[in-house]
Amino acid sequence: MISLGYIARCIWLGTHDWDGIRAGINEDCARRYQDRKNELKRYFDAYGGYNDVENAKNHPPDTQIQEAWEKIIDELFLNVDFRKRYVKNASNRSKQLYATAGGSSSYAQMRHDDMRETEISSMLKDWKMMHTKKGGGWVNETTKDD
Repeated sequence: MISLGYIARCIWLGTHDWDGIRAGINEDCARRYQDRKNELKRYFDAYGGYNDVENAKNHPPDTQIQEAWEKIIDELFLNVDFRKRYVKNASNRSKQLYATAGGSSSYAQMRHDDMRETEISSMLKDWKMMHTKKGGGWVNETTKDD
């Protein structure tokens, strides 16, 4: 199977657009890697996580063979630096007052996009848009009260 990156490289390599295209491909690959790692971490946690590593090891996801799953657990999830970062990130997330419904877009990016589309932007309207669920309603009580 030919990858999109290979096709892009064949068509655009050597043109003045190539650096931007290559950066976009790298960004997409990094995002997919991060998403996949996150999905595997949630699976690991669902089967015992750090409290029952052996049970997690004995239940690999359908997408992983046993040896690969054990290697992911041993070399990634049980890695000291990974665990420190995991604990630190969990601590930081617990301090957030407002959950957002904006996905991976920052508030500034969402405002920029709104300005580009409508040529006017309201900070209150944009803030509300970032903190309400798709079906309506605030993301949490703190957001609603504020």
